[in-house]
This record gives sequence, C-alpha cells and structure tokens, in this order.
Amino acid sequence: MKTVILTTTAIFLAVVTTEASNFRLADNNKIKKERRIADKGVSNFSKEQFAFDFDHTSEPVWRRSSLFDEVAFIKDGKKLTAFYDTHSQLVGTTSLVKFSVLPINAQQEIKKNYKNYSVGSVIEYDDNELNATDIELFGLQTDAADSYFVELKKDNKSIILQVFKSGDVTYFHDMK
Repeated sequence: MKTVILTTTAIFLAVVTTEASNFRLADNNKIKKERRIADKGVSNFSKEQFAFDFDHTSEPVWRRSSLFDEVAFIKDGKKLTAFYDTHSQLVGTTSLVKFSVLPINAQQEIKKNYKNYSVGSVIEYDDNELNATDIELFGLQTDAADSYFVELKKDNKSIILQVFKSGDVTYFHDMK
C-alpha cells in the first residue's frame, strides 16, 4: 500500500513539475520572441560593439531604423540612446536634459529672442568624433558636433534650435 501511495505521489509531482517547467519555458520563449521581433535587422556586430563601448548598462532595447542600429539603455542612472552605423561603429548618443544644463549665454539668448515660445524637450547629442558618419535628428541628417537641440513651441508650431557647447545658438529645423 505504501508503494502505491509513494508511486502515485511521485507521478503526481513529476507531472506538476513538468507542467510548471513548460509554463516557465513558454513564458521565457514569449519574452525572447518579443525581443527578436524588436531586434529584427539589428546587427550582432553592433550589439558586440555596444557591449565594448558601454560597460555596466541596464538591459538594452534595440531597434533598427532606416539608417542606424539604435539602442536605448540606462548608464549610471541616465537614459541614453546610442546610434550605430552600417559598419557597427558608434555614431553618437542622445539623452534628454533640462534647459538649465545649456550654457548660460545660450539660455539668455533663447529667452530674449524666443520669449513667446515655450521650451519643449532638450536633447544632448554627444558625437563620436572618431566616426565621420552623420547622425539623423528630427528627420534631418546632420554632421552635428557635440551640442544640444532645443524644441520650442508656439501655438501649433514647433521649431528646433541647435545650441553648441560654446553657447552659440542657431536655427536647426521646423517641426510639423
């Protein structure tokens, strides 16, 4: 009788364990499949170069744009996006920053010349000077050096200004 009870218990535990394992496996496969869909077209060389370029980051999220392999990640608590060209070389990184990060002279010029505009997002672009590939920002390819891009809004109109690290401010683009 003990043998029958022990055998039944062993079979029951084996079935429950197998089903639970299959459930976890299916869940993990679903997550991996979702990542593969998002990663579709992203070069493994870009992923390897990213691992070399950026140590100790959170789990990266990859996507393929028309020109670049793009990866969003967190490094030292800061959200960044890195762009890799067709040769899997880093083009540059972007991150959202506050208006107060801009050089003081640029802040003053923007407040003076665009007083009827409200400040939208401010993006810091850090160019990889070792790569001559141009970045595409706001739908335009540009050979931008390290700089900021400030979105200004007025009524239903948005414009983008480029602010250089020196504090120089130039008009960059109209947003539609």
